[in-house]
Amino acid sequence: MYLWNGLLPSIIKVSDINYLQALGLMLLCRILFGGMPFGGKRFEKGDGKTRLKEKLVGMDEETRNAFKDEWKRRRNC
Repeated sequence: MYLWNGLLPSIIKVSDINYLQALGLMLLCRILFGGMPFGGKRFEKGDGKTRLKEKLVGMDEETRNAFKDEWKRRRNC
């Protein structure tokens, strides 16, 4: 609420909001964007490199090479 009231009225000429309106905006953002990045288990599964390594380890040699070739082909497009 304080960030909104401190910045936006002078930048884009919107009116100040109260506490309940700030809570409503936060709830709307949570619905639209799938939650807040703090306090949750959002990044628990690891980064993309870790998941890619796990996939590659589970593949046989032929499938792994085909996957790598396709990956290189798509990156060079």
